[in-house]
Amino acid sequence: MLFYTKDRKKIILSHDEFGKGGEGTVYALERRSEYEGSANYVAKIYDCGKVAYDERKLEWLRGILSESKCIAYPRELLYDDKGNCVGFLMPKYTGDTLYMTVFIPKVVKESGWTRLELALLSIRILERFISLHENGILMADVNPNNIVVSKDFVPYLIDVDSYQVGIPEHPLFVPTCTCPVCTREFLSPRLVNSPDLSNCYRTMEDEYYAIAVLLFKIFLVGKNPYARNGVGSLEANMMNMDFVFPEGYDDATNMPRGPWQRIWYNLPGDMRAAFYKAFKKREYTSPKEWIKIIEAYRDGIKDGSYPRVIFPSDNVKTLKKFLELPPRGLDENASDYSGLRNFDNDVWTEGKESDCAFIEFGTNTLRGFEQRGDALPGRIVIKTSHFECVKHDGEMDLEKLSEKLDSSCESLTQWRTFIKGIKPKVKHLHAFGGALLRNLKNRSNVIEVIKEKTGISFGVLSPEEEARALIESGRKYKSNSTNMLIVDVNGVSMFMTHYAKAESENVKYWEIGNYGSKVLCNRLFAASHVDTMTRTKFEEHDKSIADGLFNICIGHSNMTLVGMGIICELIQNLRKRPLNKTLEELKNEREKLTDLFISSRKHMVADLKNDHDEAMMRKLELRLSLSVYISLMEKFGMASMTILPFGLGESYINYYLNNK
Repeated sequence: MLFYTKDRKKIILSHDEFGKGGEGTVYALERRSEYEGSANYVAKIYDCGKVAYDERKLEWLRGILSESKCIAYPRELLYDDKGNCVGFLMPKYTGDTLYMTVFIPKVVKESGWTRLELALLSIRILERFISLHENGILMADVNPNNIVVSKDFVPYLIDVDSYQVGIPEHPLFVPTCTCPVCTREFLSPRLVNSPDLSNCYRTMEDEYYAIAVLLFKIFLVGKNPYARNGVGSLEANMMNMDFVFPEGYDDATNMPRGPWQRIWYNLPGDMRAAFYKAFKKREYTSPKEWIKIIEAYRDGIKDGSYPRVIFPSDNVKTLKKFLELPPRGLDENASDYSGLRNFDNDVWTEGKESDCAFIEFGTNTLRGFEQRGDALPGRIVIKTSHFECVKHDGEMDLEKLSEKLDSSCESLTQWRTFIKGIKPKVKHLHAFGGALLRNLKNRSNVIEVIKEKTGISFGVLSPEEEARALIESGRKYKSNSTNMLIVDVNGVSMFMTHYAKAESENVKYWEIGNYGSKVLCNRLFAASHVDTMTRTKFEEHDKSIADGLFNICIGHSNMTLVGMGIICELIQNLRKRPLNKTLEELKNEREKLTDLFISSRKHMVADLKNDHDEAMMRKLELRLSLSVYISLMEKFGMASMTILPFGLGESYINYYLNNK
């Protein structure tokens, strides 16, 4: 095949195809061609000898990209013997397409690549995009088959004649040449229903969306962000923003399990957040911002903060599921409502005299309190680890619960026998449970098991009762404060109550299930790869907590913060009185706990997960929960907080006695 350059140099093409696309065929040049270095070039000839649809565009691309590296720009336009432009010469680059390199899991597994190579390749691809954009060009038709990857991980851009010349957002934009073609899965939501792209100018937002899809498919080895197992089409899921991979610690019930879940949580938090914003909120990250995120990831891989493995296997994943235990209210119309509110147990005598006993069904314990006259409650604590009976679907395993109650009933019976005989005699037993019982899916069945095993009916506190109990505890120690935020991080949720003296009758409260101390532990492990460094995962955890609490809006300033729950463990032996801590002191406490785990040779997440020391796991809960209090203090500009020396049980007893 014989063609000519503009200055009539003969270009003789081989009959062997070098490559083929939707618009034309690429051929190698024969040595007889009258072009210097012909072996380093190939020629694209439009199909069936068609005249180039836009010779002017090829000339523009040739002029704009002549100094660009690793881009197969039109070096010379080619003409037939009648002077019609039928194609162009471009630099020849060898290698496999991006699709064949990293989008086929079997190929990637056999390649020996690691996460480091994926990061390096992604950075270099992003640099190519930046080069195009700085020259006023959009790739527009983002297509993994138009990126060739060499053996040393260098990406080359080919098929550039489809690029769009001119960027609408540029202040000096002049309509020049559009991109009439597309690869559907990279087409932005704005254009997905466009019947004709030939007169449609792509925007930077369209390009940023396509880049996000490309990067997602690189790091998740060919997985499309909107692909779900047999559910909806890619385009339908995209239009509905049905992206099922979660940001931070928020679980998604439709998230693909198995390898995709493990790969997702193998990525750093900043990268997951950028993908989430792109595919769930349509907030796109620029190539320069992407490079910063991936460079930090690359450095983390190099220093061991993140594992190199691309496909984490089952036996190195800490957990397969998050705990699904969101807050649940008490529906007065529900069939089990009356059973859930059965607090009173007239076990010994009738009446509700002031001498009462209380049993709290907690996350880890059964706690018994006796109130005799003006004396402070005495108590017994029976370790039961009820939380260990909760399954990932939010139901409690009744058989396991029954076994744990069997082991604790003897101690409970001994305590009840004791309080029957003391003087003044306890007249009434009041039993209750807080957030754990309230939020279980099968809470009424749990109450029946407890009643059967112990002979005691348990009632469930309503969120408002819990809020008012916390208010009274806070006011007891902060009587001069007219504006308090009381935060109780317990095992299964974070409960916040806002009290302003002028609004004391309108209690405001929030229960957030993702921030309970035990749930935080569960989520840390479920969102981790065991070979990730502990310090790295702690840092991601802290950022995730801060980001998650960012949108909480209370609308008051100059609030006093009162902390309860697991944070009271900082008081240690000073349980008779509150403790004041500044923001800096709490940060120091958090760092001390971090150092404790590192110095205890808990360098990797696997070391945390395999630690069965109950005291260390409790310290892990405290370490993770401190980030909740610190983030709230930073959000509301609080310099210090007061930690109360007890939890919900004592608060509710005080509330009950004062309001019955």
